[in-house]
Amino acid sequence: MGLIKKNSIGRVLRQVSLSGKPIIVEKAGKPVAVIVSIEAYEQMQRQAILPGDEDKLKSVFGMWSDRKDIDDNWLMEGRARWESL
Repeated sequence: MGLIKKNSIGRVLRQVSLSGKPIIVEKAGKPVAVIVSIEAYEQMQRQAILPGDEDKLKSVFGMWSDRKDIDDNWLMEGRARWESL
């Protein structure tokens, strides 16, 4: 993660391309966009579940797809517990 200064877009694009890590763009100290590599973008597109894709979601997660308590925090906590073993 990093910040972009004006007139440094070429360097930023090289950094994203080489590292594969996203860069968060901020305006007035608030995040407004993310720059990701084309590989990361294409992967997100393949995995995207859009409104109306509930059948796709159910096929991927089965009975878990309707659980409202499973969110990013829940997943991060579970991963942290698993990785600490």
